[in-house]
Amino acid sequence: FPGMTGGNMKASEWTQAARVVMPNLAGLKFTSLDVVDYAMLCQNDPNNHLAFLPGYESAYSAFAALNSSTGRRFGGVGGCSNFMNSLMARFIKIAESDEMTSKTKFKQLEAITTLVRRVDAIAKKTSFTAVLKVAMQRLGIATSIAVRLPARELSAEEAKWVKGELDALYVDVERLLGGEA
Repeated sequence: FPGMTGGNMKASEWTQAARVVMPNLAGLKFTSLDVVDYAMLCQNDPNNHLAFLPGYESAYSAFAALNSSTGRRFGGVGGCSNFMNSLMARFIKIAESDEMTSKTKFKQLEAITTLVRRVDAIAKKTSFTAVLKVAMQRLGIATSIAVRLPARELSAEEAKWVKGELDALYVDVERLLGGEA
């Protein structure tokens, strides 16, 4: 994560340099919101040998458009996949679909992206790691909402608010997916 490490090298530049010393490079997690840099990654890999996995679900629709235009398969790595995997799987299925018009495809992708952005909004008011823990506890995956440093613990009131927001979000996700969430 460039924001966490302080490293600010463009992924497209890093990949070109890395391929020289790592010929077996398979791809990278793209943790920037720089869509132009992502486009450069795709342009520099015209035969789609590398996997570029965006790390911010809230920007997936922009990256999916680039993948669609280059014939690259879409995938991603992000926190919401931990507790909204049906939604993220639907996103990937739509992104790779050739059976709908671009307008319909991106309308559906944007609807999913809007739900994911709600998770971002909840996290900005509290802590993304803590929101993930609350969500995973709700699903029976995590036994505690305790987080490691440097993440901040949620107060009891915040945890209750997050649970309420996630419950409302899940209702909307199930509505969007037709009960598949």
